[in-house]
Amino acid sequence: MGYRQLTQGQRYQIKSGLQHQCRLRTIAEKIQRSSSTVSREIRRNSIECTYCPDQAQQPSGRRHLVKRAGQGHIPNRVGIEHRPDRIISSSLIHAIG
Repeated sequence: MGYRQLTQGQRYQIKSGLQHQCRLRTIAEKIQRSSSTVSREIRRNSIECTYCPDQAQQPSGRRHLVKRAGQGHIPNRVGIEHRPDRIISSSLIHAIG
């Protein structure tokens, strides 16, 4: 099975389960994810011991938009002087000159 991010609905189900003092395994079974996924989600997105699904969803939404824009997770930080076509033409000028 491939990697899938948690949906906003799943994040709210985690919050609801925590409010009702459910075990992580029970929450994980309900959203059909592993208990380690639920544990990591809670650890990464809790503020002062309170799980915040809205805060967790914001970075996820940004990653999704970047991915859909065709940029993936690697920002384009290559300057014009480092582009392959510029490097080759610069090397030829120095070799000829």
